Amino acid sequence: MTRLERHYAEQLEEISSKLMRMGGLVEQAIESALDAYERRDAELAQRVRDADVEINRLELEIDQLGLETLVRYQPAARDLRFLIAAMQINTDLERVGDIASNVCKRVQELCEEPPWEAPIDVPGMGRLALRMLHDALDAFVSGNADAARAVIARDEQLDEIMEQAFADLLQAMRDDTAATSRAIRHSFIAKYLERIGDQATNICELVVFMVEGTVIKHPRLTVESDGTAPGSRGAP
Repeated sequence: MTRLERHYAEQLEEISSKLMRMGGLVEQAIESALDAYERRDAELAQRVRDADVEINRLELEIDQLGLETLVRYQPAARDLRFLIAAMQINTDLERVGDIASNVCKRVQELCEEPPWEAPIDVPGMGRLALRMLHDALDAFVSGNADAARAVIARDEQLDEIMEQAFADLLQAMRDDTAATSRAIRHSFIAKYLERIGDQATNICELVVFMVEGTVIKHPRLTVESDGTAPGSRGAP
């Protein structure tokens, strides 16, 4: 291996390593946000919001390193797909970090109001969303397209839970108008957690693209004249 080839391999490894560090920080942010919710801990919520700066810093570092690698080495085939996927996953993870911060903002607002027994299972939704994200990142690290597709299939369950949560919160507001502001804040949190599932799904779609060269998002728009998805015949 030449010096140039070694440096190229090292940069790809650094991108992957930074991305996994970012993923770890994002997972921790979600876990802490859920903990702050369950404990009504406004200080913990603020610490999560303050820590978002590190996630943002990593996003910029990964973007810069990815662009430098693209320009300098002009990768092809699977390496190119890896870089495209990594840079988009980078954006998805940053958005999940923002979601954790948004959950914490709603937690701080709830802490200023009297305790309320919400008719929805926020921690349960959070655990489901967090597991989807964790498994999506595992699929990326292992390059496992089948595992990625399995995560995508679970997103519908989270969507259904979120829709039921909205219905339950709406009924709670009808039954007790004094709880309206707290119910609205819970509806925001439910939607935030559902969006984590959406971001995990995005990551898994990118894993399939990275491994197979197959675009599976927006399937109705990515079908060729013979009925097959573009790239479904395989890629180098």
